[in-house]
Amino acid sequence: MAASIYMELGRIILLTDGEAHSPISRRWFTKMFVIGDVFCLLAQSGGGGLSAAGKTIGTKIVIVGLVLQIAVFLCFVAVATLFNMRIRRVPTPRSVDATVPWRRHMTVIYLSSGLIFLRSAVRLAEYAAGFTGYIYTHEWCLYLLDFVPMMVVAVMFVWVHPSEINAWLKGGKAMRGWIVQEHHSVPLDGRYAHVPLV
Repeated sequence: MAASIYMELGRIILLTDGEAHSPISRRWFTKMFVIGDVFCLLAQSGGGGLSAAGKTIGTKIVIVGLVLQIAVFLCFVAVATLFNMRIRRVPTPRSVDATVPWRRHMTVIYLSSGLIFLRSAVRLAEYAAGFTGYIYTHEWCLYLLDFVPMMVVAVMFVWVHPSEINAWLKGGKAMRGWIVQEHHSVPLDGRYAHVPLV
């Protein structure tokens, strides 16, 4: 889920012509966060494998992977917040166009980021407490603090689907709630102007 959020913000930056407002070049933006996320996931899975083999170092590697994942995610939230503040302070023509749906997508990014952070913090607490800790030994914690937040994130992304940003950039079909909409983008002065098909 985090990688999808990273890619969506990169596309929002492109859609709003807001690269000047991003503290990281859009070209490196998605690559940097996705590579960081993949590295953290590999560390966690490697640590989980060692832990399953009975090696205590495995749990420590998982904890390091989770801490790094939270750090990468917090850096992403800081970059997203800085971009959002800058583009609202000094808007681009595309960002003030009321028909461009970037604000709704930023709201979903913020809400889903909070839920993903909650889930990551719970997983960190679970591994830090060990296999005899409260979270690990009480299944309701995993349902309430792991499954429910991820389900809410999934529903938010169905309702405000990232394909809408892609359709604005490239044309084509996009989900909006449960409805598929057709969009068409045409070049205008080297940029894309959105024209909904009727």
